[in-house]
Amino acid sequence: MIRPWTLCAWASLLGIAASGCAGRQQQATTKVILAGSVCSEQPPLGAAEAPRPMTAGRALVAYVAERAPGVNELVLYDLAQGQERFRVPAALRSRPEILGDVVVAVDDQGALRGYDLQSGALRFERALERGSWLGAVQIGERVVYTTTSMSFRPSERGSTVSAISARDGSQTWQRSVPYVLSRPHAQGARVLLLSDHADVWALAADSGKSVGCARLGAESLDWLEPSAGSGALLLGARDARQLQPGRELGA
Repeated sequence: MIRPWTLCAWASLLGIAASGCAGRQQQATTKVILAGSVCSEQPPLGAAEAPRPMTAGRALVAYVAERAPGVNELVLYDLAQGQERFRVPAALRSRPEILGDVVVAVDDQGALRGYDLQSGALRFERALERGSWLGAVQIGERVVYTTTSMSFRPSERGSTVSAISARDGSQTWQRSVPYVLSRPHAQGARVLLLSDHADVWALAADSGKSVGCARLGAESLDWLEPSAGSGALLLGARDARQLQPGRELGA
């Protein structure tokens, strides 16, 4: 026979609040959110805005090169011209990402750096909100990026989505949740993210406000990519699916 106090002990270890244990425990505890759907109380995610005309693709590659032992440089190479556009000193720990008119990367001190795409001049440098960098996207004059915290402690887990100016790195808006989010993706004037509950979450790029959220039934999703030029969503796990504009992404 399992005694009631034994069930309470196991419930405490697992972080589960049991109603029968509340009367037996006198010590106040801090409520910890172990999990939760980002789609709770959010409107369904509908069709995207009409896709904007796509500009010609740029044949640019950003990479880190070693100039001397222990001395590295950020290099932007123009494949169409067959020459380097710039080469600047940079001690980076993440892969450089080419966005709209800026190249971003995390340096060896854990700060986000933004370099002008034309000259390589440093536009901004700012500390990251969380320890792990997931990636960024540029929508207009804003750079939106995701950072996350990896921890076995529920109170320390979570992700933060931040929007900053692509000019000087000043913060525009920020959203935080107590679970894992993906790197951001742009679709029109929306930022799309995938949560660890397989929810597709859409935020307004100019304000960070929720504009829609949904799951594809009971199907689990592992990745999400907007399709260039068509406005469709490419998503899936082992299999890929395409969701066309005009169809409702319902729960």
